[in-house]
Amino acid sequence: MTATYTKRGLHFLYPENWKLNDDASADLPCAISLEAPDGNAFWSLHLFPPDMESDEILDEVLEELRETYPDLEVSKLENENSSRETKVGIESLEVMFYCLDFLVRVRLRTVTSEQYHYLFWNQAEDRDFDKLELVFKAMEQSVLQGLKK
Repeated sequence: MTATYTKRGLHFLYPENWKLNDDASADLPCAISLEAPDGNAFWSLHLFPPDMESDEILDEVLEELRETYPDLEVSKLENENSSRETKVGIESLEVMFYCLDFLVRVRLRTVTSEQYHYLFWNQAEDRDFDKLELVFKAMEQSVLQGLKK
């Protein structure tokens, strides 16, 4: 089953068994995050002012991650959602790092619209990421569908 998130002009669907943590009533930047039922993965949507640049947002995130995990592996991803299709600019990175004995994969995707600059953050242990990727993509697509209108 799905639950619906509706605040700040956002409307998207997410699995009802995922735990919602919402600071979207706060000033920008703010975040809406969803934690998988087992607590081993999360998806979050960070909202920034629309005048921020994708590079600036991604640089800040990478800098924060490097403070904790100095041996990050970062690669740029080709985007499956074309700008033509969504009418927004999209930039994506994949980040890998070790936490304890676990390899963690993070997918960061920025999306620019007139209302906000969005950062989608998908994170799971590498061996679980592929299983959860469809859930991550479905939540992201649900948000992006609202941007097409």
